[in-house]
Amino acid sequence: IYSKDGLPGFYKGWFTTMIGIAPYIAIKMATFDILKTRYLPDKNMAHFDLINLSFGAIAGMVSMTATYPLDLIKRKMQLVGVGKHNRTYGSLMHCINSTMLHEGPRGFFRGL
Repeated sequence: IYSKDGLPGFYKGWFTTMIGIAPYIAIKMATFDILKTRYLPDKNMAHFDLINLSFGAIAGMVSMTATYPLDLIKRKMQLVGVGKHNRTYGSLMHCINSTMLHEGPRGFFRGL
């Protein structure tokens, strides 16, 4: 990586990662809080721990699905030139536009 792209090569996709972390955490925490507030009002409820765990899993799935396109774009930018990933991207927007053009909306959820 260093010989081809120099030090900046190690940070490809960093900006997208930083953009993706905040929404992921916000969506996960909000979903968990909504589920807990609406469906689990009492800690003495039967099977509280199992239900609480299930709400955490649901919140994780919702947040991952919502932020998956950003993660996919990050990975595409990081994998440029590795193996069969021969498409190059000049910027975050170029990667997004290229994905939409070549793969359509479903391309943002490939591998989910």
